[in-house]
Amino acid sequence: MAADLQSKYQKLASEYAKLRAQIPVLKKAVLDEQTKENHFKEAIKEKEQSIRKFEQEIDSLVFRNQQLTKRVEILQSELVDAEAKDKKSKNKHNDVSLSTSPRSSAIGEELKQKIEENERLHKQVYNSDLEYKQKVADLQDRLTMLEQESAQHQQVLQTTQQNSKVQLEKLQNEKAMLEIKLHEQEKLSKEAKLRAQTAEQQLKMIQTDLTSKLTQATKTIRDKLPFNDTKFRDLNALNVPTHDRKHQLKAKELCGQATNLVQDLVQGLANYYTYVEQRTKIYPADGQIEPYSEVNKKFCQYLHENMQYLRPVEQSFSAFYNSLKEDALTTLETAMGLQEFAHHFTNFVAYSNKIMPYQLLSLEEECSLSSCPEALAAKNKELYSVVQKLCAVLNNIQTYVAVIAQQSTVSCDHPKTNQAIFFEQLSGGLELFHTVLKELSTTYNAKVTLEHQLPTAPSKLKTTDECVMSALVHLQKCAGKFANFMRTNLEFFCATAGYRTRGSSISTNESMEGPKSSPVVGALRQKSANYMASLHRNLG
Repeated sequence: MAADLQSKYQKLASEYAKLRAQIPVLKKAVLDEQTKENHFKEAIKEKEQSIRKFEQEIDSLVFRNQQLTKRVEILQSELVDAEAKDKKSKNKHNDVSLSTSPRSSAIGEELKQKIEENERLHKQVYNSDLEYKQKVADLQDRLTMLEQESAQHQQVLQTTQQNSKVQLEKLQNEKAMLEIKLHEQEKLSKEAKLRAQTAEQQLKMIQTDLTSKLTQATKTIRDKLPFNDTKFRDLNALNVPTHDRKHQLKAKELCGQATNLVQDLVQGLANYYTYVEQRTKIYPADGQIEPYSEVNKKFCQYLHENMQYLRPVEQSFSAFYNSLKEDALTTLETAMGLQEFAHHFTNFVAYSNKIMPYQLLSLEEECSLSSCPEALAAKNKELYSVVQKLCAVLNNIQTYVAVIAQQSTVSCDHPKTNQAIFFEQLSGGLELFHTVLKELSTTYNAKVTLEHQLPTAPSKLKTTDECVMSALVHLQKCAGKFANFMRTNLEFFCATAGYRTRGSSISTNESMEGPKSSPVVGALRQKSANYMASLHRNLG
């Protein structure tokens, strides 16, 4: 802390030195600007003297011009009078006229010279006036510009001086505050050193005490304790863990909801397979007028066996739910009942993959009929593609169901950190399952609409198609509910169950992956509980 204060103080001192170094530069700039301003003022005085000199010259020229103008006017009036007199006495006084003509010509010559001189003086006065006005305007503009520059420099100087003063006061205040803090930190440092010395003495005493206790405990364990089942994680996994009862109740509640959803889904699949079997026996051949093809015979035979694969799926999940106890921990590691459910679900998916080729061949057989229009054949091809998608989605779901169920096996080598990813992928698979079923329902509805427009379509086919559509709509709703159930509770499924075993805690260490519980703990606990109950009955 003292080092930080020292560095801050040094930084403030360097900033203060920079500002002090800038002040002489600013003063020199101000002096230079003042010198320039004085020089410009002297230049303006010289220009004003020149202007006054020009004004005097102009005044003298104007006065001279006025005299010449009056002289010209007098000469013009004399000339006019002379010409008038000459006209009257032209015939009578030729001698007199001859004697005055030289005088008139002399007067005219003088008048002409005066007029030219007057014109020249007028031009000179006009040019001098223009030059005077131009110089006055230039000097006025230069004076204005210099005054503006001087005002700007003065403003910059005042602003800089004010900022420097504020900065200097701020730095001085910060310096004072830092000095106060430095004193406080030095005081705290001394107190901390005293506390550290006291704590060090106490630590030595505690270490001595703990060393003696550890030696005694080690001797006791070595001499008195023959077996420690909490030392090894695999052995400790056989101990009954303590757990969060609310978490267990929530898990059982969600498993109950999932059981209902599985039952609805199984019922919807059973109805769909049954109605598809009935439809296959009606179209394209009804077995009475036209015999069934070998493909449709096999297809109907396999469809009739659907409950052999669907019923175990429902029963195994119901059995798993019934095996859950409210007072016993349930995690993927202890949920052994999921293995049977995954086994039967895998059999059902294999059954679905087995009937898919026959369903596709049956669609091709419908397209090969002469009464099948091109539009209906195109819809059959679309249905062909959707059925393939449905089988692919079921295979994807089966993969993650099997992986989740495998977590309760001893041979499982998947880390616990991947369990959240498995549930996320399963939720995504159920979302895709719902989407594909919606597409299947839409495509099948378009197909039966075109089929019902055929003149050869029997009424029994129309009734069976409506049943198939009803089953598909119900199946789509069930899949939507299941997908929404997984999406809503995905956070709970991905969360780690809060439990601990003897000698371990709720750890998140990635190398140990937290506490471990064996799949057989639940069964062993139930046996122990039954044994204790029988002892209680015998004693009673």
